[in-house]
Amino acid sequence: MFSCIQSVSSLVRSTAKHGIFEGRCNSVIGQNAAFLCSHFGWQLVNFVNSKTDLSNSGFLSYLYNQVSDTEWCEAELLKYVLTTRDDESEMMFADGIGLELSHLNCLILNCSNESYCD
Repeated sequence: MFSCIQSVSSLVRSTAKHGIFEGRCNSVIGQNAAFLCSHFGWQLVNFVNSKTDLSNSGFLSYLYNQVSDTEWCEAELLKYVLTTRDDESEMMFADGIGLELSHLNCLILNCSNESYCD
């Protein structure tokens, strides 16, 4: 969609912009643009005129602002524990003690709001 809006072809650009502005409810590109703008809180005019930050940092900052620090830490911990478990690696601490697979599963369940372990 964005490549159509920024196309070097004036015909493609005009068709895309017409589909967004005039046929918003009846065109796929218009419906997609309206959805993106409402979901991310963008102004439709700015989106069509390429004044919207579409970089990864723009999306990441939007996502980071949607969760609390605690939720972010829990997600990072889950990612680390799942990766460790799936790689069948050991999670070793500075004193040489590691976590067994059952302990990793217990951590996963606790972080995902399940409150039981075997």
